[in-house]
Amino acid sequence: MQGQPIRLDARHPAAPLNVLLELSRAARAAKSLPELEFLWVNNTHSLAPYRQAALWDAIAGVRALSGVVAPEAHAPYTQWIASLCAHLTIGQRSPAVI
Repeated sequence: MQGQPIRLDARHPAAPLNVLLELSRAARAAKSLPELEFLWVNNTHSLAPYRQAALWDAIAGVRALSGVVAPEAHAPYTQWIASLCAHLTIGQRSPAVI
């Protein structure tokens, strides 16, 4: 059994910790920044449920969207998310989670 991931029922009190440990293992195993960004927006749902996730930064814009391999820069949803994030972070000097 050594080296096998522990699987717990979602109702078990240790389940969130197990999810966090699995996510940290997957993050360390990521071979590139785009792979890590994909993991952030797609695999974190089991830790904190959400409908859609987006990773955006003020320089590069939308870097990752949940449910897609790579965001299309000219897609209406991508443009809307970029515009919304830019508006919500006006005047902020430090990174923010929105």
